[in-house]
Amino acid sequence: MNHTWTPAGTEPLIDRLRRAVIGRYDVYAELGQGGMASVFLALDLALDRKVAIKVMSPALMGSHDNVERFKREAKVSAALNHPHIIGILAVGDDPELAFFVMKFVEGRSLDSVIRDEGPQSVPFVQSVINSAGKALHYAHTRGVIHRDVKPANFMLDQDGWLVVTDFGIAKQGDVKGLTVTGSLIGTPYYMSPEQYHGKPVSPSADQYALGIVAYELLTGTQPYTGDTVAEVMRGHLFDEVPDVRRVRPEVPAEIGACISRMLAKEPAQRYATLEDAVMAFGAITPTQEVQVRTQIIELAKTGVMKQPQINVPLSPIPVARTKPMPEHDEQLALTTPVPRPRPTRPAPASPALGATPGAAPRSRMPVVGALALLLVGGAGATVLLRPELFGIGGGKASQPSAVVVDSAAIRDSIALAQNASAARADSIARAAALAGADSIRAADSIGRVVLATRDSVARADSIRRVLAARAAAARATRPAVRSGAAAVLRNRKDGRRTAVPPRNP
Repeated sequence: MNHTWTPAGTEPLIDRLRRAVIGRYDVYAELGQGGMASVFLALDLALDRKVAIKVMSPALMGSHDNVERFKREAKVSAALNHPHIIGILAVGDDPELAFFVMKFVEGRSLDSVIRDEGPQSVPFVQSVINSAGKALHYAHTRGVIHRDVKPANFMLDQDGWLVVTDFGIAKQGDVKGLTVTGSLIGTPYYMSPEQYHGKPVSPSADQYALGIVAYELLTGTQPYTGDTVAEVMRGHLFDEVPDVRRVRPEVPAEIGACISRMLAKEPAQRYATLEDAVMAFGAITPTQEVQVRTQIIELAKTGVMKQPQINVPLSPIPVARTKPMPEHDEQLALTTPVPRPRPTRPAPASPALGATPGAAPRSRMPVVGALALLLVGGAGATVLLRPELFGIGGGKASQPSAVVVDSAAIRDSIALAQNASAARADSIARAAALAGADSIRAADSIGRVVLATRDSVARADSIRRVLAARAAAARATRPAVRSGAAAVLRNRKDGRRTAVPPRNP
């Protein structure tokens, strides 16, 4: 195998992350990238579940403030326990990378829904504002301000839920010294006027941004747009608050008035809390709630289809060593039919690396070596079963490799190995059952012998007691018998004396 040397600092971030989490997580593909961090899809090997790993850009790790802000995001999110807020599972401890592990949401972001589907129905928007508003109000009551509320940070999952993500620039009331004076933190289209002025940020800034999200969901565009940040800023600072009903007249008047108040220039003119704003926005009926949840599930499913999939584990699965079975059990396992589980085949992928359409199938001899490495758990299996060989990598072109592996053949071989393991496990189970049945029968026989022995002992004790009673009775009557016998003997002697005639003189 040829090893290539990678100069320091030029190694891809995904490879650095794989090295940092080897043995704990399998990292498959990049899900997204922002100005401060990248997010990767991974598999938690201990719990066998998908997770998302957010990694800070190595170029930003030279700043202590950036690292502290990134670590604070993990701490802030981990302290918030709410069904509509993303859950943090673990924080990385690698000296070269700053990262944390969070729940993986199988679905799509709300900005992709606006981009692909356009304006949404009033009940859908009411449901989104209700869920997001309650989650943000929960964070506010714990001293946390999100400061980057926008559709891209709202995820729709396959269970019909909305989840608020990315507290990367969140501010806690008791944390100071991590924001540079005069700097703009946030996304310009959703920033409140006080953020542009550099004034202290309060929960009303999140309320303002959520009002922008509501306007965008109903109309398909932001209320203040422009080609430059200066134009967008001018709209937020000086332009009149737009009425959503001018663009969409069918929107109820109370919802239009609620959005206008949420977008007030001065924080004091907005609702006192986000909870008040959510109540003013209105709730949907139970029937509408079912319809909206069904819509969210369908939207999430279309997003899942575009996400990277986990088809083949990168890390080898260790094979458990079992005690050899007796010969008769081996024969029983070979002669007894065992139902084989049907292997799950992924959707047809692109041809294997180096394959030519219409060419004859390649020899599957290399598959034997790959399978052996997979079962033994050597380092070579990790090298052979790289994601690019199985179409994992978000459609990026794969680099040429000296090893050609037929992915379908490997999956078939893995399935056969799984079937053989299942058959062997079945045989062991049957052998254990037979041995257990024999042991039970032997135990029953021993029990019957014990019972019979107990009966014999009881009968012997009864006989012994009868004999002892008879002996005692005999001993008791022995003096009488003796005296009677003596009397009889005396009587006989006396009779003989009487019966003898006198002698003649």
